[in-house]
Amino acid sequence: MIINEAMAAAMGSYGKVGSIVTDGGRKRLTVVGIVKNFLFNTLYESAAPLVFYNQPSAAHFLNIRLRSGMPMSDALAGVERVIRRLSPGFPPQYKFVDTDFDEAFANEMLTEKLAGLFAVLAIVISCLGLFGLAAYTAERRLKELGIRKVLGASVPGLVGLLSGQFLRLVGFACLIAFPLGWWVMSSWLSNYAYHTTLYWWIFALAGAGAVLIALITVSVQAVRAAVMSPVRSLRSE
Repeated sequence: MIINEAMAAAMGSYGKVGSIVTDGGRKRLTVVGIVKNFLFNTLYESAAPLVFYNQPSAAHFLNIRLRSGMPMSDALAGVERVIRRLSPGFPPQYKFVDTDFDEAFANEMLTEKLAGLFAVLAIVISCLGLFGLAAYTAERRLKELGIRKVLGASVPGLVGLLSGQFLRLVGFACLIAFPLGWWVMSSWLSNYAYHTTLYWWIFALAGAGAVLIALITVSVQAVRAAVMSPVRSLRSE
């Protein structure tokens, strides 16, 4: 028989090549190889102990590894010819390992798509809100901006004046969101035996992206208000 590393660890001193064990009856099996662990049971647990051995009286499945580079249609046709010749009364039925993995990851793939969709919607809605708030703030401070411009304020200075308060709000939101996001993602990833690591630069990149999006959104209104002629902004209605 062939065992995986998890089975070798479970067998203790017998988990080595050359060991002889029984299958629960009279049949004696010799360990002829140990393969690395791979996931076949569930994504939420480590690889379970696994044994490969031949039992013709109970064999219903045949695992076949195709030669690399061979066209799939030719390979399947060749396998079908052999099986029909050896067992004409049982036509072959087959499925692919990658299909099983796709089914195992179906929930995770759906979660990924939904998370991406809602993230895009959240960014769009946030940009619309920032754009509207920036337009309202600029409208309220038109006369102030006109006076500052008459007194010598530059356009970049006025843009920075309007954008600064929004960037402070974005920074404050990041301080709240990052610890909460780290906790939620860490809790979710802990459900999986094999998972990625949450590095600090992921949050730094997200924060930089949020600041950049906010800056671009607000700057449109800020520049428009800053370049407006003081005559128009200071005139009496």
